[in-house]
Amino acid sequence: YSGQTIRLAPLPDEITIPARVIPAPLREPLNDGDQYWIADVGSDNFCFATSWFGNEDDLLILKRGLAFADQQSAEKASKAMCPYA
Repeated sequence: YSGQTIRLAPLPDEITIPARVIPAPLREPLNDGDQYWIADVGSDNFCFATSWFGNEDDLLILKRGLAFADQQSAEKASKAMCPYA
């Protein structure tokens, strides 16, 4: 020990994740009965398919940018949101 004071920096409150390129989500409501894919970081498959009914849940998913036209786009977006998977 040299007698010097050592100060450790506190752990950050935020973590910065590098920019990721993902497919654009759907932006307009679909027709009733149309199939779409939802990006879901809580799912083992990272996404799942469902049908559009125009209800409150569908509109919220659309508004949050989690609705995609195909499985590959939804999966890619979900994996980008979950970088440690």
